[in-house]
This record gives sequence, structure tokens and C-alpha cells, in this order.
Amino acid sequence: MLRKAVIVATVKVIFILAVWAILGSQSSGSTFNKTSLSALQEPRLWKPPLAMRQLMLPLQPHLAESLPMIGATSARQLGFDGSGFGILVIDDFDPDSSGMAHGDYVAYVAQAVAPGAKVWTFDISLRDHYTQRLIPDVNGDDVTENDALSWVSEHWQEWGIIVVNMSYGAEFPREPIYCDDWRDQYFQKGPIYIAAAGNDGDPYAAGPPACSYYVMPVGAVWDFTANQLDRFGNCVDQPALGNLTCYSNASSHAQFIAAPGSRITSRGFHSMLRDLDGTSFAAPHVAGGWAVIAQILLETTPSEQWAEKLTEAFERMPYAYDRRTDRYYRLFSLEPFLAPSGPPIEVYWIVPQTVQVGSTFEAQLIIRVVRSTRAIMASVYIPDSFEIVSGQSRYGWLLPELGATFKAGPILSASMPGIFTLRATITPVTASGALWPLVAEGVVTVLPREETPP
Repeated sequence: MLRKAVIVATVKVIFILAVWAILGSQSSGSTFNKTSLSALQEPRLWKPPLAMRQLMLPLQPHLAESLPMIGATSARQLGFDGSGFGILVIDDFDPDSSGMAHGDYVAYVAQAVAPGAKVWTFDISLRDHYTQRLIPDVNGDDVTENDALSWVSEHWQEWGIIVVNMSYGAEFPREPIYCDDWRDQYFQKGPIYIAAAGNDGDPYAAGPPACSYYVMPVGAVWDFTANQLDRFGNCVDQPALGNLTCYSNASSHAQFIAAPGSRITSRGFHSMLRDLDGTSFAAPHVAGGWAVIAQILLETTPSEQWAEKLTEAFERMPYAYDRRTDRYYRLFSLEPFLAPSGPPIEVYWIVPQTVQVGSTFEAQLIIRVVRSTRAIMASVYIPDSFEIVSGQSRYGWLLPELGATFKAGPILSASMPGIFTLRATITPVTASGALWPLVAEGVVTVLPREETPP
């Protein structure tokens, strides 16, 4: 299935490359800069509504934690801001009592990640999350999702749209991997489609459109660490930088990826800071990020290799580990595209090949600093049948010296025989605050205890 997904992605990227070969420098031409458009037939160039423009004052930094975390701050400092590419946000743009709408916050995040990109919006009438009944559009235009997707399939090339963000979805039917979706007829070709995975707290499945085979579903991770518990809906979680939130859906979809989506700081009514929670706000981090990646590859890669590199881009995303489901997931980051020399650390385990049940042994996680980094965090995950006799499972180092080597790891004891895997997530924090997590595994064979003959 993964091979098929890669083939599909390759075909789509080659199609995108062909479009850009035709467009050339046309991104600054008239077709890319349309602003007086009919909401019934074409998207609009997003502009912050009056209520939001009045609040966008430099009193406190916007998205101060999430943008550095994914490498957007580093990218902007190097001149990569998504320029030359377009992002389309399909969402509900009916304003609430504060004068803003769900779609405005989503578009705002995408624009913050890629300030040089053109963010287009399609205001559609969405369906109720539970009943799936169409919610009347207060603007009176009642543009449907089908209208928007049909338009995209015909016009995305001439408008320079490389990615479409869909921060909405249905609770059912949730699927662990893929689902058949009526939108697949549109998703199979054209731009990259990003969808919020949903906030139902299902760590094994996601609903449509996020479960479509041709869509990239996005889960939400924390962009900070706190000692106190945090409540979201019906779940309680302890925020930990880079960890999946308790409310985020997650699936085994080949292109599932996670991004900051909890306590994302934006401006609310009357200059009050508003914390945004949900996969709805993780998705536009990825959508904006793809515009930045496209620009990086277009400016740093020979044209004949651009399609190949864009296809490989997803495979360059770093892994993180989810203890809830005992599986790895991709964490969105621009850092692998900004630092071609590789991660700033090297990691590996030193563990005994075999031990006996009940005996104690040391498991050493070795971390070597190969490039300058601000801090390193490490979390060790042991099998349920193992016990920490001494030591701890979490470690951290501030301002480590270049070339320094650190050893971490507890003294363990195993209670049952078998072949077990020790796992660790090691996350260096770059000078700009970006995360580039790595995962390491060590395999231990536990043998039955040998009884001493009388």
C-alpha cells in the first residue's frame, strides 16, 4: 500500500512540475493576482477581516512557539516564505460575534507559515459534524464543497495553487487506514490535499476526508511542555513538546503527519490572546509548510530534479514515537530542507544482546552532538514487562558543546522471557527553536532464568 501511495504521489508531483514548466514566471501575471472575484465561482484572495486587522499589533508575537518549532522562523530568515506558490483554504468564512470565522483563523496560520505565498479562500457551506446536514450559509451564497473541489480540479494550475487545506470533516465513518470517499474523483490529481485528522480522540482512525487514500491527514501535537494537566473536551493530557495530543485522531495512513495544533496563540476579540486548539489549526501549518518546501526545492534544485525531490520530501520528515499506540509517526519540519548536512546529533543504543529474567542490566543511549544546538531532550520507552531499577526515563541538556557525547539510560530488569525493543525519542532544539526528532531502537533478548542445580 505504501508503494502505491508513493507512486500516486509521484504522478501528482510530475503533473505539478509540468504545470510549473508551463507557467514559468507567470506567477506574477494577471491570472495569479485576481482579486475582484465572484464568491460563487472563484476563490478570493484572503485578507484579514477588519476585526482581525485591528488586533494584529506587535504587542506579543503570534504563533510564537509553533512557527519556530516547525522551522518556519529559520526558513524565513533564509528567505524562504512560500513566494511564487498559492495555498487554497476551503472552509467556513461566516463571521461569528467577534467578526471572525473558523476559516479566518485557519488562513491566518497558513499565511503566518508562508507569508510570501498567496492564500486563496473558498467560503463553503459545511455539514454538521455529527448529523452531516448542510449548515445554511449566512452570506447567502451556499457554495458547496463539491463546487469548490470541482473548481480546483479545473483551475488550480492557472492560479498557481500547490496545496489545498481542508480543516473540517465528519466523525463517521472513521477508518484505521483508508476509506472510499466521493471526493476521491478530485483528490486523485492536481495539488496536494491536506485534511485535519479530527478531534475525536481516536488514536487509530480518522474520518473523511482525512481517511481518503489521496489526502495527507494531519494530527495535532503540543508545541510546549507543562507540568500541569490540560483538559480538552472529554480528555485530559499533560502537554509535552512534540507529543500527540489526547484529542487528536491518528491513523495508519501512509501519509499521516503531525504538526502543532494545541494552544496555538492567535488574536481574539478586543485584543485578547486566543488559544486555538484542534487539528484544524495543525493542518494549515502543514499546508503553509508545503508552499515553503516547494520554494526551497525550486530555488535549490536543478529543474530536472525538482519533481523527484518534491516526491521524496515527505520521506525526509522526522519520526516521533507515540506510546499510546506503540508506533511512529511523521512530525512536520522544514529543518531537513534547510540543513542538508543532516540532523545536529547522532544517536544509538548500547544494550546487551541477552539477559536473564530477573537480572539487572544497563541500557545506554549514546548521543553525540555534531552541529550546534540549543538543547537536547530525550525520552526512553521500555516494554511493559520491564522495570526501571534505578535512573529515569527523561533526560535533558542545555547548550551542549559541539562534539560532546552524552550517555543516558536506566538500569533495567525484565520479568518475562522474549525479544523486546527499547525505544527512545531524542529531540534536539536548534538555535531558532525548531525540532528535529530522531528515534532509536535497541533489541534485547530475555532468556528464562537458569536455575542453579542443588
